[in-house]
Amino acid sequence: MIPRISLALSLALALNACRAVPTEPRASLAGFGLAAHEGATERDPGVAAIDGPGRSATEQDIRDELRERGESADRPRLALVEVVRDGPEQVAASLGPEDLAAFETGWGASSPKIQTVPGFLLPRRLGWTDLRYCAARSGADHLVILTRATERERYANGWSVLYLTIVGCLIVPGHTVEVWSSVEAAYVDVKTGRVLAVASAGHRSESSHLLITAGPAAEREDVRENHEAMLKSLGDKLSRTVPRP
Repeated sequence: MIPRISLALSLALALNACRAVPTEPRASLAGFGLAAHEGATERDPGVAAIDGPGRSATEQDIRDELRERGESADRPRLALVEVVRDGPEQVAASLGPEDLAAFETGWGASSPKIQTVPGFLLPRRLGWTDLRYCAARSGADHLVILTRATERERYANGWSVLYLTIVGCLIVPGHTVEVWSSVEAAYVDVKTGRVLAVASAGHRSESSHLLITAGPAAEREDVRENHEAMLKSLGDKLSRTVPRP
């Protein structure tokens, strides 16, 4: 019996020693070149269109859109949009309801009306004025542009040696998923294009699963919960950083 216990302990230590640890990701807006579009006033025929072939939004487009819809009735509207890399392309994406709810929870009771820019309004290609124009068309007064990065690792932890007992496969959480994520965001005045605040947040989480429940679905759920905690932290930081009227 003692040799078996010693072997099990040795295997457990070996598994923990050999596991890979995810490295801290670094989300950054710097790689998207959005600042190069700030203050642009001319139409650029080389930029993918918002309203038609060869047309990019201008500062005048933004002013016209804001003037047509008027001021927000009660409290300001805040739109969130994510910039991501899709292969060689850089594109904008809407946020899901769970992400929006997490951000709003972090902001607290004084939060503005929080929404995302609907997919059908998003520009086909990233541009500083294009993103602001789409936010204006969605009814927003301010815009949060964010990007996030995630590292994850799934491995058999020390408890997995009990899988040898067969029963352990059903009752022992021998698989661990580690998720480490980060986000960087800029809070932008849609009308002026001024960056009013910049904030970043990160979150690291670890969860263990039974052999029969471990898999891609469980990993996706772990990532979702991790991102919700991260966006909640981001909302809290921005709420304390954004200048008050």
